Amino acid sequence: MALPLIWTSSPVSTASEVSMHDNESRSSSPVDPHGPPSHHHEYYLEDEMSIFLVEGRLFKVHRYFLIRESEVFRTMFEMPPDANGIGGRTDEDAIPLLDVTLKEFSAFLKFVYHGMHTDRCFSLNDWTNLLSFSHRFFCDDIRERAIREIDAYTPVIDPVDKIVLGEKYDVLEWLYPSYEALCQRRSSITLVEAAKLGLTTTALLAQAREEVRACAGLVSYAYLGQGMQDQPLYDSTNVANVVRRVFAQLSPHARP
Repeated sequence: MALPLIWTSSPVSTASEVSMHDNESRSSSPVDPHGPPSHHHEYYLEDEMSIFLVEGRLFKVHRYFLIRESEVFRTMFEMPPDANGIGGRTDEDAIPLLDVTLKEFSAFLKFVYHGMHTDRCFSLNDWTNLLSFSHRFFCDDIRERAIREIDAYTPVIDPVDKIVLGEKYDVLEWLYPSYEALCQRRSSITLVEAAKLGLTTTALLAQAREEVRACAGLVSYAYLGQGMQDQPLYDSTNVANVVRRVFAQLSPHARP
């Protein structure tokens, strides 16, 4: 591609001619009808950097993203500093993020800095770490995005893991569908799964599974000559009703 020319074949103007031309241009320039330039209300950024300490690792990042996405950080930086200031201006004065893992904070920063371009590079663990961080730091928009991505992730997340995540991070819409899936699963709850779910949830699931099977209705039995396998048929409406009745035993604050 040819570059634009920055010279002409016309004779070079003298210094006096250039000065005269500039004076004429200035005198003929219209007055700016908007007056003196003012700051844009949203995109004139006066940003600062802050240093955070997470699991022995220092991060230096823009406050803008933290304030924009997190109610916790927004409140932190809006509070008047004490005599020592908010901190985070030097490595020695880094702001510690307690109970935050390196993977969680890295996933959060990866998303706010690059998420709109690299979301396809996020693994299930990345989205889970992002859900954990956004839940605790009240990043509502990011939390909703993480929930949608985990819902749509392929391969589909196991119902047991979805219950664990749903209970831990208050994603209540995951619980009943996962309970129903486990009630219709042919194999019973394993010891490993029971350890993940906890005593109460495991006991209620066992009760719900028994009730679903007791009122399953028609069962399709195999005809070995036709190569068919035994496959109990569960009515989805009945399963949903059983699950809701059984899990209604949970205390109101723990109920989906």
